[in-house]
Amino acid sequence: MEYLDIVDENDKIVSSASQDECHQKGYLHRTVEIFIFKNNSLEEILIQKRGIRNEFRPGKLCASAGGHLIKGESYYNGGIRELGEELFIKGVPKVIKLKKVDKFKINDYPGNNEIKLLFYTIYNGPFDWNKNELAERPKFVKIKNLIEDIKKHPKKYTDAFKISLPKLLDKMQKNHIKISSIQK
Repeated sequence: MEYLDIVDENDKIVSSASQDECHQKGYLHRTVEIFIFKNNSLEEILIQKRGIRNEFRPGKLCASAGGHLIKGESYYNGGIRELGEELFIKGVPKVIKLKKVDKFKINDYPGNNEIKLLFYTIYNGPFDWNKNELAERPKFVKIKNLIEDIKKHPKKYTDAFKISLPKLLDKMQKNHIKISSIQK
């Protein structure tokens, strides 16, 4: 059973509880979401389809990787761990460096109160993905096409992803990180 840090509105640790208890009682806890761009053009992003046996949102499309931080874990280390669990079962390549983008409070379904930190990195593969965690091989998609598909077929995607992706793109543009495939 995984234990998570319970945090206050300022992201300060106040206690800990099991993941189940955090969700049942609505305790605020920490998560990460990682977005992998294929190259420096930032036109394509890696998405994954959650495994059918996943407890939360099985079969839905979502970010490259992500999940809950375990008790005592930093956001960065949690991000690296989640990458290893989902996309790099033989070990996360040393060339991967996570860059912080945004941190915000999210409640994507009842009882799930999180402070989520978004990271991005650039890496074009290869991936040795976890067939127990993902329903199929993760794939790079053009951001423009992804945004269109989310509008046409929103039920294919996790709610958290539909919240996080626009935050990621907006924050990156505000920080003058050019995303050539997005025109406002």
